[in-house]
Amino acid sequence: MILIDSVAAQGPASTRSTVRIGEDSMFYEAPHGVPSYFGIEYIAQTVAAHAGLRALRRGEPVRVGFLLGTREYKCAESWFRLGAQLTIDVSPVLETTDVSKFRGVIADQLRGELADCAVTVYLRFGSERTR
Repeated sequence: MILIDSVAAQGPASTRSTVRIGEDSMFYEAPHGVPSYFGIEYIAQTVAAHAGLRALRRGEPVRVGFLLGTREYKCAESWFRLGAQLTIDVSPVLETTDVSKFRGVIADQLRGELADCAVTVYLRFGSERTR
């Protein structure tokens, strides 16, 4: 399942994705919107885009990743409201061969920063380590 709409910017130190909250958004609950806890998944999917695009730029295979956990997800709203245009920015805090930590921030173009947290992800090696 892909919840982010697009990658708006990508560089070695950060990636930005976008999400528009509409009635057709997965997990939309009328009349409120999308529960804000899905922001963790928006951040995780932006991290996946960051890792995948960086691998492609380096000529490396894209690896499967897993969200291991999050710390201190803080969100100013209970819902991402209908019509919201969200931007999700992620940047690496600590990177190792397999496990990395990223900071993620979700902002709305009208209301500013809504949420932030740190996520820890595991990137599994490609076909050379699968059975």
